[in-house]
Amino acid sequence: MEHYDALELDPTASAADVRAAYLRLARRFHPDSHPDADDATRRRNEQRMQRVTAAWAVLGDAERRRAYDDRRPKPRTTSGAGARTGTGDPWRFVPFDLDDDPPMPETDDAGRRTHSRGLSMAPVLLLGVALASLIVGAMTALAPLLALGFGCLVASVLLFIIVPLVALTRSQRGDPI
Repeated sequence: MEHYDALELDPTASAADVRAAYLRLARRFHPDSHPDADDATRRRNEQRMQRVTAAWAVLGDAERRRAYDDRRPKPRTTSGAGARTGTGDPWRFVPFDLDDDPPMPETDDAGRRTHSRGLSMAPVLLLGVALASLIVGAMTALAPLLALGFGCLVASVLLFIIVPLVALTRSQRGDPI
């Protein structure tokens, strides 16, 4: 029998959980806890207590538990978020799988566009124009180019604030963006 099964624990249980499980099971199966039990029950409890004690001897010690966990076969899956890939470290955490996300619909059930890509990209494009204008204007000392750069920068910052607010209010009303 496996030590985690003997203590009725998951392999990810903390050291405190291991200790609590051992104490709970020791109280339940220790032969002295059932002095009036018949011989068959007493034997079953003794055998179960031996398994619990053996599991505690391994899992209750951090070094022995680490060695035991290293020897245990590790289950492997092949897909999904946090999947164990079967290559490299089998317990490597995968935060998400891009294939799990469905594509964003461009139209709603009535066929209306749900978002405007131009509106979403406007702040980014304006920021790019602003930075380019400011850099070129600073290198050439052209005041109109610097003014254009600062104007685009202010417009970009405002759009970075306004566009998400517009999208939020439209989505709450159910209007297409």
